[in-house]
Amino acid sequence: DPSNLYIKNLDDCYIATTMDLKLAFGHYGQIASAFLATYPNGTSKGFGFVAFVNPTDAVIAKEQLDGVILGRKRVFVTFAERKE
Repeated sequence: DPSNLYIKNLDDCYIATTMDLKLAFGHYGQIASAFLATYPNGTSKGFGFVAFVNPTDAVIAKEQLDGVILGRKRVFVTFAERKE
């Protein structure tokens, strides 16, 4: 899906909730959905997904945020791929 991004290496002090993830990526367009992977205790696993309504917004977000330091970590942003 060209509008769905996979983000890894998230700083759990900076992106601690799904809402934090939406706030970080929402500047680039309307978000259809977001998911932050967490452990049972609620702590972030350091990765998540953001799906944009418009695929063009996903491309811009990927170009602008891939390799950027958010909090204390450099994040990696790529298009999400379905497991086969």
